[in-house]
Amino acid sequence: MSFKTLSIALAAIGALAAFPAMADSKIGVVHFGDLVQNSPQAKAAGQKMQTEFQKRKDDLDAQVKQFQDDAAKFQRDGGTMPKDQSEKLARDLNTRQSDLKFQGDKFDRDLQTRNQEMQKSVVDAVVAAISSVAKDKGLDVVLPDYIYAGPGLDISDDVMKRLSQAAAAPASK
Repeated sequence: MSFKTLSIALAAIGALAAFPAMADSKIGVVHFGDLVQNSPQAKAAGQKMQTEFQKRKDDLDAQVKQFQDDAAKFQRDGGTMPKDQSEKLARDLNTRQSDLKFQGDKFDRDLQTRNQEMQKSVVDAVVAAISSVAKDKGLDVVLPDYIYAGPGLDISDDVMKRLSQAAAAPASK
């Protein structure tokens, strides 16, 4: 018998041995991904991200558009300019292109970092709501993203209500 086969057999025996102990446990299930994506906290985070980054994105887009217009004009008129003026304008366009690339990369990094921070706060809120509902219902285990659950095991609606209450609470203060 190979090590892998032995490991699988031992894991199966361990799971079967634990089954009687789990029979007395109260279990709940949730659609974790749906809760994270559709929670009021996720919607608020999305709006906050939009507010925080929209002006910066619009400014960057305007600079890119202006650069593209200037580069097109240089392509069109560069051959008729004096050589020193053409070289100076080419250097200026190259510098601007490098600056725009740097600004764009920095924007993308900042956006990604802030998105990760927001996602973490949303996940933390969902986990807290799941824990709260589980404690209220006396559950021992809550399983995320299940394939099938019998009636009464899914606490996703209760968790969403708790998330909505938590989102409304700061607004009412």
